[in-house]
Amino acid sequence: MKTNQIMKRELPITGLTGEVYNKTTIRQRTKDGYFNATDLLKIYNKATGSKKKMNNFLRKQETEDFSNVIENNEYAKERNNDLLVQNIKDANKRVLFQRGEGEDQHLLTETKTGQVGIKKKAYEKARGRNGGTWLHPYLFLDFAMWLSPEFKYQAIKWIYDNLVKFRVQSGDHFKDMCKAIAKNYYDRFDKKPPREIYKAEALEIKKLVGLDEGQDWNNATEKQLKLRDRLQKANTKAHLQGKYKKERIEYLERVKETFELAYYQPQF
Repeated sequence: MKTNQIMKRELPITGLTGEVYNKTTIRQRTKDGYFNATDLLKIYNKATGSKKKMNNFLRKQETEDFSNVIENNEYAKERNNDLLVQNIKDANKRVLFQRGEGEDQHLLTETKTGQVGIKKKAYEKARGRNGGTWLHPYLFLDFAMWLSPEFKYQAIKWIYDNLVKFRVQSGDHFKDMCKAIAKNYYDRFDKKPPREIYKAEALEIKKLVGLDEGQDWNNATEKQLKLRDRLQKANTKAHLQGKYKKERIEYLERVKETFELAYYQPQF
């Protein structure tokens, strides 16, 4: 079972008067990536003077339809793996019973085959310390767009700044790393390194990040892109210091370990 931590993500929001709420944060769960939409709603109502309510969004037919699409596509495999074979007495009752509370809430639903499976919802309501309405990242973006066209722009810009920008930055660091690889190799063997050397270095970083050789970087998460950026810079430094392969790999593993600890540091 994954350990769940609550991260606080900065989201700059501009009010009607142009005031920027620089210190606004949105909570995000590390276990499943869900965002706390209640945080965003409070920020929006404060920034605009509106009184929008969460239930108005959740009760929309479009929200229900989109939630079903998310659940059927994102959790189909998980639901099938957790399928509980059981006779159903009431074939017309969709939700048979509820299991768990808060962030671990799941609904037990019947399937077309007359079996019962655990179905994770695209949104969950929780109480207590980490209470509020938690939305799947896709549904969270849809919620931000529902609030207003301005929030739609800011939400898309936020995603661009936190994903696309990392891809661009990582591309720049890759060039620096290749230059350092070439220098280290030339200093040792008095010749340019073959293409296989660059490929091997790139695959090593890909492995440390958690991607398979055939996976495209465009499918990487924000965390993976940040880690790739950190590892490329560290590998550049290691090559410039003339470290051998074993030393470099051990160094990169330590960098990854430090990154993981910092990335999942609980926020209170």
